[in-house]
Amino acid sequence: MSSEDLLNQPIPDDADISSETASALMDFFGQEAPQGTDGTDLPSEVVGQNAQGPNAGEPTPKAKSPEPASSKSLDDQLEEAQAQLADLEDSPQERYKNLLKSENISEVEARKIIDRIVVDLKPYAEKIPMTDTKYVVLRTRTQADQDRLNEVLESMQPKYRMTITSEIAKQNLVSSLVRYGDVTFERDDDGIRNTVKWLATIPQPVFVLLQNKLYEFDRKIDVVFQEGYIENFYPTPS
Repeated sequence: MSSEDLLNQPIPDDADISSETASALMDFFGQEAPQGTDGTDLPSEVVGQNAQGPNAGEPTPKAKSPEPASSKSLDDQLEEAQAQLADLEDSPQERYKNLLKSENISEVEARKIIDRIVVDLKPYAEKIPMTDTKYVVLRTRTQADQDRLNEVLESMQPKYRMTITSEIAKQNLVSSLVRYGDVTFERDDDGIRNTVKWLATIPQPVFVLLQNKLYEFDRKIDVVFQEGYIENFYPTPS
């Protein structure tokens, strides 16, 4: 059989005959002719004639072309990232309400304090328990109280920081005391002097306890009056 006849020879369906044909092709070309399990030629994508392993006989994966670089500038990407971060943040209203919650201050109570001070322009007072049977009433201070504190410090001319700190704490307590149990403190000049004398006569642990209560009270007012409190919380809470 000539080479031309061999090339034009149809591939038989019989497996044994196809093997003979493959052998003849190998003799003609000098190498093993690729063939499938049924004796038909394998597609050109097949890897190697002697491919082995789990992927033997599978098409060669095409190389992926590199992805094009982003057309966005660095500034655009940064602006987009900042916008996404802003979306994740709480609104100012939510941050304010979360702050109140963390300090155990209800929204209704915060609104009451704001209305009393900002709307009515009056000091806010609160009854605070000292023990099961004794309580103290403290109030927010006025600008007149701050002016009097400044005058006291100027007249004292203290040399030590501890003296200044102690005097400020005492004067703030004098200005904030409204009532201790059955004792009421007046706000005129004589009342202020009497309050100073009263504080000088009480036991030192009671004085410290009163200072602690005033610190907690002032802290509460500071939280309610955080920056932006009116914008964040002026509507009446439902």
